[in-house]
Amino acid sequence: MVASIFLPARGNTFVYQFRPNLNFSRNKYLSIGQDFNGSLGYTLLYFRSRSALPPNATILNAQLRLMVNNVEEADPQATYKVCRIISNWYWRMVTWRTCPEYDPNPLLVFPSPNTGLLNLDLTSLVQKWHSGEYAQLGLMILGASNMARGTFFQAHSLDALNSDLWPQLMIEYILPQAVIAPPTFVDNNTALFVPANSIRELTQDVSLTRIMTVIITNAGPGAVTAHLEISADGANFVSSSAPRLIQPLATDRLVADVFARYLRVVISNTTGTDADVTVYFQGQIG
Repeated sequence: MVASIFLPARGNTFVYQFRPNLNFSRNKYLSIGQDFNGSLGYTLLYFRSRSALPPNATILNAQLRLMVNNVEEADPQATYKVCRIISNWYWRMVTWRTCPEYDPNPLLVFPSPNTGLLNLDLTSLVQKWHSGEYAQLGLMILGASNMARGTFFQAHSLDALNSDLWPQLMIEYILPQAVIAPPTFVDNNTALFVPANSIRELTQDVSLTRIMTVIITNAGPGAVTAHLEISADGANFVSSSAPRLIQPLATDRLVADVFARYLRVVISNTTGTDADVTVYFQGQIG
């Protein structure tokens, strides 16, 4: 079964070339591209997806979701890229001058977006974050080409009043199915010769079972009476079922009224005719 979670960014900001010493982590909007003065802006996002997912989750799909509120397209052919950050940074302090390093090989390249929801496929990155192959240091969004001035877009940040507008990861994953072992059974049967006017007994250790039933088939020719006894130590037994008369060529079953470690079936032949019976102990283990 596929499960989904939506994780808001743990931290976000952008760095701005025109204000190289300022931190913009409390801004309501994140800027990416080149403004009308020719200054660049990079957006930085930090997520903690690994701690939010079960360790044994298999990630099927991961989408970065940004709510774009403004787009300027002086260069309609411009493209943007998402890159993996590879050095430490802190969104409340980072500036253009202290911008962290990033892998120049983009995770993806995308064209200038429209306003509204922007989905960016980061499945491979989030899978590697989750496996530990990549350190979870965040990602950067910046221009991927030599774009003209006045080519940029802005997206809502974590300071938006409506949390639906926050940057977030949508992750779909599955968990391994639990393998349920099939039940195992006690399935013992013993043929007993019960001479006329005699008693035969048969004991079974049932300590590992949850359910235990004794089934007795009388092949005759004499009739027999059977009942169950229980014991905690295998030596001292007490009765645990009413006697059952089992006629020749008949089958009946006995179940103890309470559980104990040892179960004994007692078969009495009070007739003058021998009898051949088969006793089945059947129970489920575990």
